[in-house]
Amino acid sequence: MLSKKQLVNLKKQMRCCEDRWSADRIRSVILLCEGVPIATIAEVLFLDRKTVQEYFYTYKEGGMDALLANNDKDSSSFLNDEQKE
Repeated sequence: MLSKKQLVNLKKQMRCCEDRWSADRIRSVILLCEGVPIATIAEVLFLDRKTVQEYFYTYKEGGMDALLANNDKDSSSFLNDEQKE
């Protein structure tokens, strides 16, 4: 899947991540490349199996920039002001 050098680089980048969201995306790719079953990764990281697969394919197609891109169309909250309090 990925070379040893690529895995080492991914692990370095994961350790430098400032947010859990980015680290979990990288962690998903690393674990999948190390042979951990998708179902196990999804369970441990509290993700859907399809999400783990999408992270891997996104990385393979677009690299780290694509993997860490925030593609949310609308990041506004679904909560109203009263619910936020």
